[in-house]
Amino acid sequence: MTLQEVKSTGCYVQHQFLDEGHIDELKKFFQLPESRPGVVEFKKADIENSESEVLSDLFRDIEKIMKQIDKHLEFHKLWFQTTTSNSIHAFEAKASPFLPHIDTQRYTKAMVYLTDVNLESGPFTTSKQNPNDFEELRKQIFMKDPAALEYQSNQPEFDTSAVDFSPILGKRGMLVVFDTNTPHFAGKIEEGLRQILRFDYWSKKHILKN
Repeated sequence: MTLQEVKSTGCYVQHQFLDEGHIDELKKFFQLPESRPGVVEFKKADIENSESEVLSDLFRDIEKIMKQIDKHLEFHKLWFQTTTSNSIHAFEAKASPFLPHIDTQRYTKAMVYLTDVNLESGPFTTSKQNPNDFEELRKQIFMKDPAALEYQSNQPEFDTSAVDFSPILGKRGMLVVFDTNTPHFAGKIEEGLRQILRFDYWSKKHILKN
């Protein structure tokens, strides 16, 4: 598998991207109890000024990967996210994260898993679809209604009956890079928790203005 897969199928997976020692160091750096769900957001300056060499090195590695995919991609934000079976109830009113969708704004995201991912821990699920095939649909839907540009207030309605979705499973340390133009959805956690570092990148040519 190569990074060209992000362009052709919308997703690239690399197992054992981070070793056990680096994972433990990152979890200590963020210092969040595993029982407490939530998101910590970092901007570029936060990463560059952090005292964690592991985080700084990881950021440089992700930057190299993104520039290989598209030299125009620019870093937007980093999320450290902890999700539990209880925390997903806050999303029930806006169920779109758990339904097949493409995002309002087009991103390329790199997710580094700090916990194992099995079927019970709500795996990220995607389809092998060329993301460019959905660009016109995204523009038509989200440029037609400015209100739809609000995060997950609306999602494209398109037929996914012929789309083959596959969950991405693996051990902690796995890297998943995907284009949000490819139909995807988040899995609901049945037990345990899921912790990820998510690096969001975008290109100005894909940004929709409202």
